[in-house]
Amino acid sequence: MRSATNKKYLARNFGFVFVSNSVILDHRPVVAMFRQEPNPNVSFSGWCFICSENGEPTDIDLYSVDRLLEADPSVEAFLDAPVGSKFIRLPDGTFVPDSDDE
Repeated sequence: MRSATNKKYLARNFGFVFVSNSVILDHRPVVAMFRQEPNPNVSFSGWCFICSENGEPTDIDLYSVDRLLEADPSVEAFLDAPVGSKFIRLPDGTFVPDSDDE
């Protein structure tokens, strides 16, 4: 299990993230992630992480960033990306910026 070594990612410092339950419960990899404008009235970082394009809205819940990183540590390098960022995972496992051109 991953420990919270970086205090900036604790929920009280960073905010919570929306994550597909399949990522947390089944350890399925994140396939897409995007960052919306955070809500200053709640502890929400603006990040959403999904594991499938066919995911149901009921499959997504708020989790701590540490819980997400325990399930899929590959997303940690992107957590400092600015609002409006979108990334998709390629078949080789790397993430690339997602464009709306497709």
